[in-house]
Amino acid sequence: MTYKPGIGRKLKVVLRKVYKKDRKQWNGIKGKMDEIVENPHHYKPLSNKLKNRRRVQIGSYVLVFKIYEQEKVVKFIDYDHHDNIYKKG
Repeated sequence: MTYKPGIGRKLKVVLRKVYKKDRKQWNGIKGKMDEIVENPHHYKPLSNKLKNRRRVQIGSYVLVFKIYEQEKVVKFIDYDHHDNIYKKG
């Protein structure tokens, strides 16, 4: 079942910067987002401070998202280097 995508404000800023600097990376992110909305439960759930969120690795970077079952929405929350994502928590 396909979910509706949602993008957090903070992530919109990050994606705009990626779009301007590295179109190939942006296309990879966009493609992965399209895959996620088709089957969001396929991806790894996170724990501790990031509990109730999931992640997908895109090269050295991580895209974090949350699934809202009742609304059938996948909200994309953050995209950053692997080391930085887990420090943010």
